Amino acid sequence: MSVVSIGPVAGALSLGPGTEKEQLKQAGAAKDFESILVAQLFQSFRESESSWMGGGDDAASGTAFALGEQQLAKTISSGGGFGISRVIEAALRKTTVGTDTTR
Repeated sequence: MSVVSIGPVAGALSLGPGTEKEQLKQAGAAKDFESILVAQLFQSFRESESSWMGGGDDAASGTAFALGEQQLAKTISSGGGFGISRVIEAALRKTTVGTDTTR
């Protein structure tokens, strides 16, 4: 049985050359992704039977909880979060460095 290694596709995750503007875009995208992921975790906790923030079964409270969860997730990720955004940024930088930008 042979082992096949699949490497990253050149430029698949690259947002362009490693300029400061592009690095800021990458950092923002990574933080946004982490905040969405954290918000989804909060939503999953809320929707489980053992609601993490108490009751609130009507539509209005569901909307209010969702807005609060999104803001809390954004705040958590902007302060460093769980470190997911740093890993994503590092991966994006790696693919950007190895990308041929002359195409």
